[in-house]
Amino acid sequence: MDLNVNRYIWYGYYIPMLFIPLMALFVSLSLGKAENYHLPRWTAALYIPTAILVLLVLTNDFHQLVFTFPPGTDIWTDKSYAYNTGYWFVICWEALCAAAAIIIMLFKCRIPQSRSVLWLPLVPFGVSLLYGLMYIAGVPWLITIAGDFTVMQCLLYTAVFESCIQCGFIQSNTGYDLLFPVSTLSAQVVDKNYNVVYSSVSVYKLPKPVLRQTETGTVALDRNTLLKGNAIRAGFVVWQEDVTELADAIDELKENQEQIKHANRVERENYNTKRLISQLREKNRLYDLLQQQTAKQNALLSGVLEAYCQTVDESERKKLLAKAAVFGAYIKRRGNLVFLGEQNKLLPAAELSLCLNESMQNLELMGVICELTLKLEGMIAIDTATRIYDMFQSVVEAALEGLTGIWVHVSYAVLRLSAKATAHGV
Repeated sequence: MDLNVNRYIWYGYYIPMLFIPLMALFVSLSLGKAENYHLPRWTAALYIPTAILVLLVLTNDFHQLVFTFPPGTDIWTDKSYAYNTGYWFVICWEALCAAAAIIIMLFKCRIPQSRSVLWLPLVPFGVSLLYGLMYIAGVPWLITIAGDFTVMQCLLYTAVFESCIQCGFIQSNTGYDLLFPVSTLSAQVVDKNYNVVYSSVSVYKLPKPVLRQTETGTVALDRNTLLKGNAIRAGFVVWQEDVTELADAIDELKENQEQIKHANRVERENYNTKRLISQLREKNRLYDLLQQQTAKQNALLSGVLEAYCQTVDESERKKLLAKAAVFGAYIKRRGNLVFLGEQNKLLPAAELSLCLNESMQNLELMGVICELTLKLEGMIAIDTATRIYDMFQSVVEAALEGLTGIWVHVSYAVLRLSAKATAHGV
């Protein structure tokens, strides 16, 4: 046996002697918390004084602030030593941590039991303090009966924790076999063959094939109940989950969804109706505008059609139809210009060419020789195109009865209309 090694083992006893009370304090702070609870960051500061005191004890040979040995002694052992100031710091820190742990447990206790049971953890704690004082005082009979300070303190610490468990300060995994059957949880514990081992009173009894279905996922028993399962050691736990509130919420959401769909459908129909009314109003406005701008031609067309109905001569009827086609072409093309003018202030020059060409094609039905020279490209103002087409129609109407030929020349600088009639020239 090496006495120096023995001494450092003696010093090493104070590592658990200091850290066990600290761990007890951490346990008390963790009581009643969730499994993933982490201690506050400030608790890490408690390691600092504990570690300092441990180092103070382990380095006692260099300063003798914890244990002092007689001067002139070559070998320092636990047979002859005295306590110095550092030792009392160690004892006070141990007592402070242990007392704080017990006090916190007392404040956190919610179990309505008798005062004697609630104060049970203080008994071994008090014995620990009394034993420490008597050991330090060197009571002979105590040294003889319980002379191993470390063993006694570890036993007393264990007694403190066990008393906390017994009176409910620290929850333990006991009594579950009695608690499970009377609990409100609708659950069953089954073995590998799905034989029921434990079952709560509120669970619906189900056959094994139904229970086995939980291996592949959740099983819907009815509208309000889901069956779920999970593997545990030596078997499975199967529980029934009431989803009535969720089902009611889903039904309410579906009902609200239908109401919203109906409201959207009504709103969409109203919108479509309003849009149709707006379109009809716009069409009526454009038709009224066209009617105003082509009132003269409509009257002339009506007169021609009336004469057509009253005429018996076939050749005359053909002439009247050709004349009606001339007025009809103008009314049609003039309407296009009106509609285009509502959309834009410019239009392609080719649109004016189409207007003049269609009118001339109908004039040719009356035997009129027509010629068009249009030297316009790109876009032109809608007002300009309208005035040119109106001027063309005015010339045609003025000379229509004896018209035999017409020539139209349009460029950016010149508009020239020439018409030849049998009775008069324009």
